[in-house]
Amino acid sequence: MTEIGRVQFSGKTAFILSAAASAVGLGNIWRFPTIAANDGGGAFLLVYIAITMTFGAVMMITEIALGRRSRKTPEGAYSGLDKRGSLLGKVTVLVPVLIMPYYCVVGGWILGYLAAFAMNMDMTASTAFGEFAASYYSLAAFLIFVVLVAYVIYKGVNKGIERVNKIFMPAFLIMLVLLTIYIIAQPGTGAGLSYYLGFDLSKITPDLFLDALGQTFYSLSLAMAIMVTYGSYMKRQENIERTVYSVTIIDTIAAFLAGLFIIPAVFTQFSGDIPSGPGLIFVALPSIFDSMPFGEFIGFVFFAVVLIAAITSAISIAEAVVASMKDMFQITRNRALALFMIYTVVFGSIVCLGFGPLSSMSIFGMTMFDLLDFATNNLLMPLVAIGMCIFVGHLVGTKVIKEEVSQSSEFKTYRFYSLMIKWVCPIFVGVILVSGLGLI
Repeated sequence: MTEIGRVQFSGKTAFILSAAASAVGLGNIWRFPTIAANDGGGAFLLVYIAITMTFGAVMMITEIALGRRSRKTPEGAYSGLDKRGSLLGKVTVLVPVLIMPYYCVVGGWILGYLAAFAMNMDMTASTAFGEFAASYYSLAAFLIFVVLVAYVIYKGVNKGIERVNKIFMPAFLIMLVLLTIYIIAQPGTGAGLSYYLGFDLSKITPDLFLDALGQTFYSLSLAMAIMVTYGSYMKRQENIERTVYSVTIIDTIAAFLAGLFIIPAVFTQFSGDIPSGPGLIFVALPSIFDSMPFGEFIGFVFFAVVLIAAITSAISIAEAVVASMKDMFQITRNRALALFMIYTVVFGSIVCLGFGPLSSMSIFGMTMFDLLDFATNNLLMPLVAIGMCIFVGHLVGTKVIKEEVSQSSEFKTYRFYSLMIKWVCPIFVGVILVSGLGLI
């Protein structure tokens, strides 16, 4: 039986894999290796791990505990504690609403490249990605990606999300390990490997700290309504602290392996100045694969890995919105799913066509893709996170979180947690916000 009619993940493993699948997204693959390479390799890794296991874990504990305590999505979780939290909950849900359209466009690009490598098409030309993104093939791939995500959400938490993540997450990690072993065995990768694993204390600078802080924040699916929603599906007997540290460890391992795979592969060609984002995934790496033995197969496996990361994250984004719509508007899950997917197709198509027929359209001098990315990552997510810290740390009090965490086990790090959520975390997120707005 589920508690008060709320569906629940079947157990600890299902929750950990689902939460980790949400956290392990494109940021681990196309952002982490670039930052790690540009910030000194081993020095960055050390700082990143420290921040993830402190700041990141505290923020995730808060969100999961809020969800499990209320058995509701963000608006209900916050307003249930204090009516003044209703607005914060609504803004929290707005984040995945805005992310979903452009994230699915990127998912479509990945799906398109996976198909191209499966058919041995040449994607190594520097203009190949731009031509694909501007074509109607990109739009078709976007629509297929949306349908795949919608189908998983339609199947529900247990038969859809949980079942997919139980298969995809182990497959993702296994394929990533095999790719990494193959790449570092190639001649000429020693310099990149030494740089990535080397440690130099002089590399630890304020800029490195800021980069590690930002990567932690965006990597763990924080302030996106996801962890609150997934927390509402978590069983009372599960240990929240232990679960959170398991998720952060899996996410960190995935990011580390991505760096171990990508940095040695491209380090020499780019003299350590590794591109990020689409330039890395869709331009630099296909060219690298072309020069390797079995390059077509390696490229296919790589894009399969990236597709898993993209689709599992997109599933969590969609679930956060669909569940929130169901809770907030008291409608059926299927109706919420249909409405949200119609929205995603309409706005995602505009984003997708912005690289082709609608390329002349801009808002505030930005494409629709860049505008949504800026609004969510640089503005709304930090504001939501600061709001959560103030709400829990100073409005309703940290004992609310302590009581929920203590349902299953002693909250061993409560004093540290209380200090962090009240004072340290809001300062850290404030720095992320100011940095994202280009003020420092």
